[in-house]
Amino acid sequence: MKTKDEIQERQRQWIEDNKEHVLEYRRRWYQEHKEKRRAQQRDYYRANKEVLDAKNAVWAKANSDKRRVAAARWRKDNRERCAEYQRQWRLKHPERAREQDRASERKRAGKKSAQAKEWKIIWRIRIVDYLGGACVRCGYKENIAGLVSHHINPADKEFKVSVLTQRSPNRPGNWDKLRKELDKCELLCVLCHDIHHFGMDNFLGEKTNAGA
Repeated sequence: MKTKDEIQERQRQWIEDNKEHVLEYRRRWYQEHKEKRRAQQRDYYRANKEVLDAKNAVWAKANSDKRRVAAARWRKDNRERCAEYQRQWRLKHPERAREQDRASERKRAGKKSAQAKEWKIIWRIRIVDYLGGACVRCGYKENIAGLVSHHINPADKEFKVSVLTQRSPNRPGNWDKLRKELDKCELLCVLCHDIHHFGMDNFLGEKTNAGA
């Protein structure tokens, strides 16, 4: 008489030798008993919820990268199914959907604001360095926040320098385009720039001459 281990080994060997047949049989069986299997799984989960949740939490923590990759792959392979599920969920939970939209918008706005601030600093450093690092009129160079680019001839201006600095500084094309525009500019401190645009150059000269 064969022992239990011998019988199990023979079964494992048979399954290994007939792998395709076994898999096909299992797929067909699951399709035919889909609802029954789901009901069994739900009942089992309800009866063992705490134990299963604890095991799932431990596994998820230990396999976070693997889980993230698998989830991304599944969403990619089931885009239509995911989109339909999201549409149905939003129809059933309009208030929660609106709250999620508002939270997402706040998150995007904060991320965009932080990114824009970082880009602005990077661009300012590049511009100041390219134009000489100091005001061409008074020589101010203590802080880059007090230095701005100024078009020497407004008629030659194709676009505002500040417009392009809202784009990523990591793309070479953006810097090439900006550099061509900077060749038409000079570096001024904020005070000299304001004096120029308010027409104070002549005013101050007349005042000085009158005082003399």
